[in-house]
Amino acid sequence: MNEESLSELIKRKLRPTKKFYLLLILGVILSVFSAFLPLFTKNYRQSLDLAPAYDFILAHLPVIDGVFMQIYVYAFALFLFVFFSLVTVRWPKLLPYCLIMFAFSQFLRALFFNVTVLHEPLGALNSNLQIDVFRDLFYSNHVGLPFLATLIIPLRKYKLIFYIFLALIIISILFTHCHYTIDILGGIVINYATFVFFEKHFRECLTAGLFKSNISY
Repeated sequence: MNEESLSELIKRKLRPTKKFYLLLILGVILSVFSAFLPLFTKNYRQSLDLAPAYDFILAHLPVIDGVFMQIYVYAFALFLFVFFSLVTVRWPKLLPYCLIMFAFSQFLRALFFNVTVLHEPLGALNSNLQIDVFRDLFYSNHVGLPFLATLIIPLRKYKLIFYIFLALIIISILFTHCHYTIDILGGIVINYATFVFFEKHFRECLTAGLFKSNISY
């Protein structure tokens, strides 16, 4: 991949096309819609009489508050902020593509956790999380979106840093019991499939013709 950085585009005096802005707006709208979609079905999930499922791995791990909860709460937001900042500066042509792919992932998740409704794990730390209220466990967004972001990042040196960050998030999830192990695995598998699907069917149409240029690629 040889995507131009923002500084290179500015240097060559390339301007975003209408397609870029339309896709960007579409990505933002879909992202917001997918983020708020769980609120529409919250009452349905709350009404179900459920009990915690048995998780072999969680059953053999202690619940630890403190640093692990801080990582779980703040690392996810920090991860996404760093990712989109990096994409904006280094690979701006990928920005609409990333937003739309993330929105699709969020929409899939909303479908899954309404079909597979799980009670929060036994001993889950609920402070500031309200896991017991939303019951939006399968699959883990804290794992799925950072994993998807890591797959998208073109350069290996960034991928390594992102994978280390992702590993810390997964460890924090396990030691706070905020998700079942299957939620973590589901986030990885489903988002990998999402990435492959978008790369095969939408990469070209969502990244081509986004900046005006007199140079033929």
